[in-house]
Amino acid sequence: MLGNLDLLVVMDATIGRTGLFWKGGTVPEQAVKTEALFIPTEPPALKQGTMTDSGRRVREVNPMPVGERSGTGLLQFLVSLGNSLRSKYSDEGGGLPAPVLEMNWPLAQDQVEVGKEINGWRKSGAGGEESLLPEGGQWEKGDRCGNRLYRGWMTGDDRLARRRGREDPHGLGLLEKWGWFWPWGVADPFSRVRDGERTRVHLRWAAQGADARRAENVLPIRPRLPVRFWKMVAGGSPFPEHYEPFHSPLPDFLTGGRSNPFMSLRKGSGAGWGYLSRRPDEVLADYPVIFTVHRTGNAMGTGGIVTLVEHLRELGTARIVEMGPALAGELGVRTGDTVTVHSPYWKEGIRAAALVTGRIGHFTDDGNTFHVASITLFGSGDAGLNVLTAPAFDRTTGGLEMKAFMGRIERAV
Repeated sequence: MLGNLDLLVVMDATIGRTGLFWKGGTVPEQAVKTEALFIPTEPPALKQGTMTDSGRRVREVNPMPVGERSGTGLLQFLVSLGNSLRSKYSDEGGGLPAPVLEMNWPLAQDQVEVGKEINGWRKSGAGGEESLLPEGGQWEKGDRCGNRLYRGWMTGDDRLARRRGREDPHGLGLLEKWGWFWPWGVADPFSRVRDGERTRVHLRWAAQGADARRAENVLPIRPRLPVRFWKMVAGGSPFPEHYEPFHSPLPDFLTGGRSNPFMSLRKGSGAGWGYLSRRPDEVLADYPVIFTVHRTGNAMGTGGIVTLVEHLRELGTARIVEMGPALAGELGVRTGDTVTVHSPYWKEGIRAAALVTGRIGHFTDDGNTFHVASITLFGSGDAGLNVLTAPAFDRTTGGLEMKAFMGRIERAV
């Protein structure tokens, strides 16, 4: 598919398989017409700015102190690219010039100024002075905003993502003043928007043995805090709809439906899972374990960055399957044993090293016990993790479900 492109630009700290797709493949290199450009950028540990986690918390991050930097900062590159495009359009013209020539683009690499553009501006007063948009959902004529979800995340030149407050006034364990939450800067926006509608669905499961140590600049963790989801009511919700994964032995708690109605299966997948049957006993009998997927400290993504760091490579490249003591006891598996993981889509199995911990375990629903296990994204010497996961994707976004699937663990012979 990449070979159909005229131009491919890859920005990363190291060049990986995407940037080198034309090399050593089934198609002769001279037959690939795609021009591939690689632009080295700073690795994640050297970037400065903010990061947003899956809980909607935005936090300021600082780069690792190093003597000499290599690669171009992403913000610096984007600012330079925007200015170059606008200059060329101004001098040479081009198709649809207005969006390029009239965009409000920063002239220099300034994170505070870029943050203000994301926050948004409002004209006020007879002289048309501008002030930063406040938090909230009210809009006035003439307001402009780079990202409506992040309006109000700045006060003057200060990003609220820098805060490290440990207050927990609502008892949710979310520490609302630690960084900043989108939207509106609150960890519980549903209750704020619809006061009185505070009904929530609680999963009957809590983390086992959570590490509650509180370092100076590490987000504190409350052990055994129940997981919370937002319940949908008439009038909507500030969040997108929630659906159980395509691979799920449970019905949708929030909607009462079966699964994402826009879900499709990849062609030629030979899917062995009845899509509309959310409790296929014949599949559960063979693949009873709920898997989730995670990264490791020495293998972020494909591991392209850490392959250049010897002391990180020495941490190991073996794939790891983490499981709770109950499941390990049933399987007769101990930490360090080799196991094989099977799924409905890759019955040959993938080998991995077992890791038995108290961080992951099992839960009970309607009298049925379900074991949960976690498998690392990265591992060498096998077909790759993608072959295990469900070939299901959302037709509206093209996103493939990669984080949850049903499987079976066996002790390797």
